[in-house]
Amino acid sequence: VLVPTFSSEILKGHESLSVYFTSLMSYPNLEVGVHEEINQNCHEGHRAISGHYTFSWGADPENRTSKDARFTFAIEEEGSTWTIHAHHSSVNPGSE
Repeated sequence: VLVPTFSSEILKGHESLSVYFTSLMSYPNLEVGVHEEINQNCHEGHRAISGHYTFSWGADPENRTSKDARFTFAIEEEGSTWTIHAHHSSVNPGSE
């Protein structure tokens, strides 16, 4: 499940997530910078990771678009890897 930064729709399933991220990755010179990250152990094998980041993009280095956003991941340990089960991201109020 993804509550995406740049869409008002809640997305479920690999196909809709793929379409969203393919579109996002088409932004010219897309960069993401994480400014703050908080890891919380919910219970054994489950974590929530929240924080703030900035998306920036644009073909002209002098005229890039930037959006400050916040995020939360719900992740679960599966064997030796961690899997994202839910992700929320939204533009910070006042950043639009």
